[in-house]
Order: sequence, then C-alpha cells, then structure tokens
Amino acid sequence: MRLILIYNPTTKNGKIKKYLPYIEKRFRQRFSVVDLVASKDANDMENIAMNATKDYDVICVAGGDGSIHIVANGILKSGNKAKLAILPFGTVNDVAKTLNIPTDIDGAIDVILKGYEINYDMLKVNDEYITYSFAGGLFVTSSFMTKRTLKNIFGKLAYYLSGAAEVFTKKSIPLTISVGDERYHGKFLLALCLNSHSVGGFKLKNMGSVSDGKMDIVLIERGKSYLKALLAIATLFLKGIDKVKEYKNVKVISCDQAYIENHSNSSFAMDGEKYDFLQREIKVSDSIPIFYGK
Repeated sequence: MRLILIYNPTTKNGKIKKYLPYIEKRFRQRFSVVDLVASKDANDMENIAMNATKDYDVICVAGGDGSIHIVANGILKSGNKAKLAILPFGTVNDVAKTLNIPTDIDGAIDVILKGYEINYDMLKVNDEYITYSFAGGLFVTSSFMTKRTLKNIFGKLAYYLSGAAEVFTKKSIPLTISVGDERYHGKFLLALCLNSHSVGGFKLKNMGSVSDGKMDIVLIERGKSYLKALLAIATLFLKGIDKVKEYKNVKVISCDQAYIENHSNSSFAMDGEKYDFLQREIKVSDSIPIFYGK
C-alpha cells in the first residue's frame, strides 16, 4: 500500500518537523511507499490531497480539525477512492476524539498500522463537505475568532476563555429549521448539526453512530429564562444528549437532511471555521473510509 502524509509545516509552531523522520520510519513498517509533503496554505493542502488520490491508497493528514476538513474535502471532491488517516496535531482534536484516535504520536500511528476502518458519514452544505459540525450561536465564534498565538500558548483554555466572554452578550440567532414536514422557528442560543461525539473538546455522551446515515440536530431555544438556556447547554456538554432532551426549550432531531434559514447576519462555524449564509440545505452525503481506534 502507498501512503502520503500531508502536513502544515507551521503546526505546533513548526514542532511537527522534528517528528517527521520517526513518523516515516514507523509508517514503513506497513506501507511500501511513504511520501511526506508540506502544504503552503489551505488551498494547496486541498489540491495536494485531491491529486494524491490518483497515486496513493491512504492520505494521511497531520494537523487539527481544520486540516482534516480540508484533506477530506480534497479526497471526496477528487471522485477517487482513498482512505483517510489522521495524526492529530490540533488544539481541540474533536474528530480524533470521536474516532478514538490518541493524541500522542505513537498511539495515533498505532491506529493507522492496525488498520481498522469505519465508513464515516460526511455532511454537506453546497459543495463543501463537513467532517463533524455545523454550528451557530453562543460559544461558536470562539472557534474561529480565537487568535492562533493564544491557541499556541494556552491550548484549549484559549477557546474556553473566549467562549466565557460570550456568555455576557446573551446573543441568540433567529432561525427556521425545516426537517421533512416539521418546522422549528425561534431564537436559538445554540444550534448544532453534528456527526460527532466531541465538540469544542467536550466528549458528548449517547450520540448517534457516525456511520448510520444520520446527523443529530440540537436546538436550544433562548426562551424566557436565559439562565435555563445556559443550563441546558451545560447539561448537553457535561451529561450528554439524553439528559438535555428533558428540557422543554430543547429539540433533538435525528435526520439525514434539513433546511436552515438564518434570519440574521450571525455567522455559523463549519468544522470550526467561519461560514456566512442566509439559506442552506445541509444533508448527510458521501462517506469516507477512515482509520479509527477500535
């Protein structure tokens, strides 16, 4: 089998470079061809992944959730079959947590060498594939507004500090979400479309399978009591999806397709990156084979 490793040379302040010889050595235990390629930017990373599907069986990405998003898009947009492997070098690593991939180098490489695969469902908005989340509302902007220098210094704490500051804004988003014949209209403190067991570094309990052809939509309405809405968000992240269903201002929907109307200029986050829209369909689209920790 042939493997290519695509990496961002600035990841972890460039520290990834010192691991490359060791990573290559370990990969050669299983793969007949191992090539390592540094990307210049996001567009370059996607193009490398897209072109690599013609010559490689496995496309491995070393980076965070944003890099995984880019490489997965390159693979799927190519129209060729290739497997995705992940070496998590990000700040939060939600995709790696969902797939039980350790965040240490040896543990992550072990997952790839063992070779257990799962057909991971990908969501899609327009022509863009989503690996784990499409979200709007409270705490969401911290994923793309937090400065990289702060992330490098403080890690996940930088996100949490930025998110905590949003609590005092009390902002909500007016949305209409249509799922089949059902319509959900209101001002939502948080709206999540997920195919993930981890968001913002929090492992979510009792979520659906990532390969069942469904996504989970969680809507937490602002309601009359801001504190109760905040409590619902805390319950979701600390106790899981089953417990948050008990709140009257919360809707949890499992579906393969939904239509979202954004009645404001509020930004959403697609896999942690800023995404602006007014009306969009989101659906479970293709799946991609990914190595995971069984």
